[in-house]
Amino acid sequence: MIFDGYWKKELKYHIKQIRLWQYLSANHSKYAEHQINKYVLYSAIVIRKMIEEEKDAENQFKASTLQMPVLYLLDYKVPVLRFKFSGDDSFILHRIITDYYKDKAVKDTLEAEYVGNNIIHSYIWGLGYSDIKDKRRITHFMVSSDRYKSKYLYSISLDDWIAYVEYCNNKSTI
Repeated sequence: MIFDGYWKKELKYHIKQIRLWQYLSANHSKYAEHQINKYVLYSAIVIRKMIEEEKDAENQFKASTLQMPVLYLLDYKVPVLRFKFSGDDSFILHRIITDYYKDKAVKDTLEAEYVGNNIIHSYIWGLGYSDIKDKRRITHFMVSSDRYKSKYLYSISLDDWIAYVEYCNNKSTI
């Protein structure tokens, strides 16, 4: 099993770092981008392992007479904005993002495991900025995996990602 307490401490640290660099992104944009990219990716990898551990535990409990604990991570939905791809297959990053924005965004929710897999296997990855209190700050990330790059691009707010990481940290039974 993955969780010995240190991983949860790491996830708390990742949350703090994402918040810190989101705040500092107004003045240190390039380094802040690097830091946020790093901590979103690290947290996605740890959470994917948590989900895999819950799936394994679920299978083990089903095969035994023991009562299964509630496994919270398998059913979480992450709010996203979904953009349908309308370009061709011979694209480069700046063009594909432009092509995605030709259509309106659709509010949606996705299984957290699917979002994590898109992050880990990202083919398209970018950070988005918004103006907050007259300062331009990183507020969301855009992602699409290599498998689904010609279908959808997802935009996920950092606040929603942080809420998910906190949920995993608090609810994990593994």
